[in-house]
Amino acid sequence: MLNFTEEDSGTNTSVCPQELDSSLVKIVKTFAYCIMLILALGGNVILVCVVSSQRKLRTTTNCLICNMAISDLLVPIFAMPRTIVEIHLGYRRWLVTGTIGLALCKVIYFLQDVSTAVSVLSLSIITIDRFYAVVLPESRTPIKGRVKPVIAGIWMTAMLMHCPYFYTFKLVENKGLNYCALLWPNTIDTQLATQVFFLTLIVLLYFIPFFLIAILQAMIVKRLRNQRLPSFSSSFRQRKRGKRNRNVVHFTLAVIVTFFVCWTPTVVYSFTLIYGANPCIPEIFRFASLFLVQSNSSINFFIYFIFNQNFRKTFKKLFHGRKISLKMLGRAETVQLPVLRSEQTAFRIRTMTCETLPDGHNDFEVNTFKSQVTLKGFKVTSETLDGAKKGLLRSTENAIKNGMSNIDEQYQKQNSAQGNDSISSMELSDQTS
Repeated sequence: MLNFTEEDSGTNTSVCPQELDSSLVKIVKTFAYCIMLILALGGNVILVCVVSSQRKLRTTTNCLICNMAISDLLVPIFAMPRTIVEIHLGYRRWLVTGTIGLALCKVIYFLQDVSTAVSVLSLSIITIDRFYAVVLPESRTPIKGRVKPVIAGIWMTAMLMHCPYFYTFKLVENKGLNYCALLWPNTIDTQLATQVFFLTLIVLLYFIPFFLIAILQAMIVKRLRNQRLPSFSSSFRQRKRGKRNRNVVHFTLAVIVTFFVCWTPTVVYSFTLIYGANPCIPEIFRFASLFLVQSNSSINFFIYFIFNQNFRKTFKKLFHGRKISLKMLGRAETVQLPVLRSEQTAFRIRTMTCETLPDGHNDFEVNTFKSQVTLKGFKVTSETLDGAKKGLLRSTENAIKNGMSNIDEQYQKQNSAQGNDSISSMELSDQTS
């Protein structure tokens, strides 16, 4: 769809005469695109690495978001460098000639719009998956267990939609300069063919997904609002599932709204350009709509970072140093292990709970002693790790022993108190008799 925003898309419509940017404006635009390129490239690579590094993050939604990140990488790799060249040389200018230039002309525009189609289809599948999880929790989602085939189907569908690009995009020469343009065969009405092709893509990749996503998301939000908040007596699994559903819905809503906000100006611009009667569209609107739609490829990482707590934890684990937090019996000790160049090791000693009730004393309450030791994300040598393990196990064992001794003391005190009460009762009955 993005390729229909250019004024040489094959229609006979005319736009305002091209405004020549000053050197300062070109520098500002180039700087903005370079920043966006770095953010899009780095953010999407990090997102893919973080999600693929942790098994707990490989949910259906996260895999589809990761698929969107991979498709978004096509924008900074292919689309943004081309746009930077156009800022300085003019629209559709092509520097590479010959067979290689023709192949790049077809492939670059093809991959650019395939990226958009993959994102739209992935958002639609995410919404369907969330609909089953929230509105129809008793039904098995058709996507569960089929993520890989679904992702492969998304890419195949996106490529089939845009395969005519290999037939229509060609290198043309005008006044000694080469351009990559969308050209239909002479036997076909160029304006009519462009309008039909654009309308087909815009209906399949914008209007139908937009209304489908809007309807399903409205039903999801309505269901979540009608659900009662889980009470304290509800099972832990039920409360956790409800909280997870809400977090995922908030995240997907943010991604969906951002996508359509970024793409709507471009759709409006393309409609005006292709179907308008000699429209005169300001250059600033063309650039702003193009910049906005390409910036969408750099936004999802930040949305994911804000809304997904597990992603933040894994991100920090991969890119920051660690501390071992040792908490026992209400007091905390912090142990800082040296960060050494070795294999990155992560392990977790889960919470150990000791609960004991003496026989025959149902009303006797014993405090629950909990110790939690967490060691995660350290780079340590095997000797340091073995020493840390032994120290932590010794500390845990001592804590449990201390807890048991405290239980025995409380038990003995209660027994002695009960014994004193019995003696006092016997003395009182002797005096009465």
